[in-house]
Amino acid sequence: MVEKRVVYEDGEHLDKRVKNLELMQEELIKRMFNASRDLMLMNELGESVVRLYDSIHVLEEDINTNRSEIKRELAQLGINAVRKAAELSLTREELGNLRRTVQALSVSASQLQEKSDAQRKNLDALNETISRLDVSRNLVQAVNVTRELEQVEDQYRLMVDSLPGNCEERNGLTLLASSPGVPLFASCRAGWIVISRRTHGIVDFDRTWNEYSVGFGSPVSEFWIGNEALHRLTRDNCSRLRIDLTDTYGVYWRAEYEHFSVDSEETGYQLHVSGYSGNATNALSYQDSMAFSAKDRDMDISNINCAANYQGGWWFSHCQHANLNGRYSLGLTWFQSTRNEWMVITSAEMSVQRKQNC
Repeated sequence: MVEKRVVYEDGEHLDKRVKNLELMQEELIKRMFNASRDLMLMNELGESVVRLYDSIHVLEEDINTNRSEIKRELAQLGINAVRKAAELSLTREELGNLRRTVQALSVSASQLQEKSDAQRKNLDALNETISRLDVSRNLVQAVNVTRELEQVEDQYRLMVDSLPGNCEERNGLTLLASSPGVPLFASCRAGWIVISRRTHGIVDFDRTWNEYSVGFGSPVSEFWIGNEALHRLTRDNCSRLRIDLTDTYGVYWRAEYEHFSVDSEETGYQLHVSGYSGNATNALSYQDSMAFSAKDRDMDISNINCAANYQGGWWFSHCQHANLNGRYSLGLTWFQSTRNEWMVITSAEMSVQRKQNC
């Protein structure tokens, strides 16, 4: 009776082990199903395959271990040895099938990876083609825009060239063509182009070389037209200069020069002036052939920087004789040679005019 009970309990224990094996087999099948379902997720597929291999390996080890134990137990107990051996063989065969399935899945994953790589290469090639098309299209657009800009420039040049070149018979603010394609917003006064004006000291004339080159202030008030504009207006040597002055006593003075021109920046905007007439004396003759000086570019022949010292750019030789661009509160100066003294100027205006028949 005891022996039968032992045999029964052992058989029951063996059935539990077999059920455990069946549960493990079902678990493995579930994992295979999950692996098949997640096949499209390529990144997770590799991890699933590795886990399946590990599970199979562990299961094979467990089966091998349990097989020996089962055989020993069947040999000892002699119960259903043939049936259990057949079930074990069937389980082993199923495991082999599962292994082959996993291998097939692994091959499929590799093929999918290869296809993905090929598609990525095709996509890169397509992007490169699109980029080349974009570049070509941009080049075509750039050419078209360039042509349109050239047309606009031609129209602009024609419009500027149609402007008057001087202030002949004009008064007030006028747009002039100081040179081909270069407009100039100028103040005209009885046929003269006003190039500089000092009246109340509201504009600071203590400026740099570049500021004097391009000009500053406003033609309706105090201003300097700019050395570049002076060069464009006078480079053909067909201009005359007029200077109108008022001193601290309210006396009006005038100086005119029949010949007036300003060279290019390469020469330092060198001044050429001659042919004086008027009642203000020929003070500007001391600056003839002098380059222009500014506070940051000393071109005079004095031992000091006249432009920095008197806070204004001018065609200095030595610091005085004539200086209409100095600090207003210090006084604008014009040397009166007949009395050997300097006049203190409260207002000054310089103008140029193109000579007739030139």
